[in-house]
Amino acid sequence: MYNLREGAEQKVVFITGRVHPGETPSSFVCQGIIDFLISQHPIARVLREHLVFKIAPMLNPDGVYLGNYRCSLMGFDLNRHWLDPSPWAHPTLHGVKQLIIRMYNDPSSTSFNRDAVKAGTGRRFLGGLLDHTSYCYTLEVSFYSYIIGGTTAAVPYTEEA
Repeated sequence: MYNLREGAEQKVVFITGRVHPGETPSSFVCQGIIDFLISQHPIARVLREHLVFKIAPMLNPDGVYLGNYRCSLMGFDLNRHWLDPSPWAHPTLHGVKQLIIRMYNDPSSTSFNRDAVKAGTGRRFLGGLLDHTSYCYTLEVSFYSYIIGGTTAAVPYTEEA
């Protein structure tokens, strides 16, 4: 999926989605990101040449399957268990956390930042785990619409959009 330039240090972009099952738009955003990154668009080609993308599009598949809004099969809000995820009770978080820690300890590291808000969430946990040269962002997606830059009119999501 990506090209590694000979001798270049590769930065890693780690993207996760659907930690809360009811946040359906994140599945569409992750699919859009994947579709773009594997496309032949010139910007996608440049991104693949300079970055490695790791994508876990659904962190709460059992909760999604059950139609839960926020919790996993066992009733956990997974976004509050990053500090000490159990391999048994929170297997997706545990696996992703272990992968991020391994990537962070590898010389071709990843990017997250320290954010003092929301202790226990992925953003805060990863911001505290990693060093000051890393960055961590959360993308929030509306359930209904989006706004095109320079306007204030809401454009409802459609299949075509």
